[in-house]
Amino acid sequence: MCPNSFSKALSNTLAVIFAIAGMITGAAGSTVYYNLRLRHPTLDMPLIDYDLALLFQPMLMLGISIGVAFNVMFADWMVTILLIILFIGNDYYLFSISKCD
Repeated sequence: MCPNSFSKALSNTLAVIFAIAGMITGAAGSTVYYNLRLRHPTLDMPLIDYDLALLFQPMLMLGISIGVAFNVMFADWMVTILLIILFIGNDYYLFSISKCD
């Protein structure tokens, strides 16, 4: 078996997908590895709050699941309109609670 017979079996599209996935995974892994050693500038604690990260994980998975389901159920234009409504409502709420007297 020739060394590049595996690469001949892959299509160009699949090779690009593997290359991009490898670059994203490598960049994310190196960023996490770098940030694991960093400490908070003023407090004696790590820069990453691992308890808070674990607290966010279930809600993140729920949001991804709901977003994928909505993306499959609704048409593209409807997803765009729903996102616009969500962002406008979120902005209105955040601006209303942040008013200073």
